[in-house]
Amino acid sequence: MYSFVIYISALIIISNVIPFFVKTKSLEKPRFQHETFTNFTFVSVPREPKTPTQFALLKMAVSNWILSSNNSRVILIINPKEFDVNHTLFDEITEDFGPGRLIYQTTLKTNRNNVPYINNWFESAVSTTPFNILTLINSDILLPPGWVDTINQIFEIFGETAFVTGYRLNFDIEDYSYILDRSFKDFNYTEYVYSCNHSEYSFRGMDFFTFMNHPGSNFFKTLPPFLMGKYEWDNWLVGKMNQLYQTITLGPNYRTYHINHPATANKRFTEFSLYNKRLRILYYTPTSDNEHTKWTVKNRTTIVSSDGKTVLRLN
Repeated sequence: MYSFVIYISALIIISNVIPFFVKTKSLEKPRFQHETFTNFTFVSVPREPKTPTQFALLKMAVSNWILSSNNSRVILIINPKEFDVNHTLFDEITEDFGPGRLIYQTTLKTNRNNVPYINNWFESAVSTTPFNILTLINSDILLPPGWVDTINQIFEIFGETAFVTGYRLNFDIEDYSYILDRSFKDFNYTEYVYSCNHSEYSFRGMDFFTFMNHPGSNFFKTLPPFLMGKYEWDNWLVGKMNQLYQTITLGPNYRTYHINHPATANKRFTEFSLYNKRLRILYYTPTSDNEHTKWTVKNRTTIVSSDGKTVLRLN
């Protein structure tokens, strides 16, 4: 009996000690596989175009995003009762680029003044586009040549930890007749932008956010309900991303193009911007911008860390 007790005790000790010496391999975090993530999805929330000029400007932007790669598509989050009710934009884009390149989605929440919520924009985009390189972009932004190639190289280096934004170049369109009633399939965007009056905008302005969407992107479900098109939220977001991601700006020498709007009396402080400001304080995190990301792309040839000590070369 005594030997049996010793035998059982030895088994118990061995079963509890062995796991400390024989370690099982922990699950690795998902890593970026270039051949898996080949789709680029651009998600935007445009206003309903009410004039031929507004229609042409939106068509110009959507065409530009689609042209960025052979695997690019655009999702516009809209109210189907108000937006493109006759499917004019949808049909013209489909005629130029084929089916499946422009998609309308209707799951967008707004406040009582019909202003969309930022968190719903992110949540809707993330939930409908698994395993894509996802770009949330303002509807008045155009991409420069080679943008997708640069983004691809960034993700090849940083994988799913990359969160990319960038500077912008403002330009004014003086003769809208040039862009009316036309296809943008063979349009030279860069040549056109630089033929217009243009100027560099402040490092504080950020008009797109690009990241890899995967099932683990749960953070975006917890974003505060900032109001779209108002101040405060974008700088808060990049500040928060500095804590969670490898934030990368494309740098001042590689800017997206921003279509300037006609001058209006745009007040800095409105009830909507004050609402966003209260949220920023309530969900406090140090704000950030293009000058305070963790990494900066220099001349599309290198990526430099914020302290200047690490330099990564692009192809």
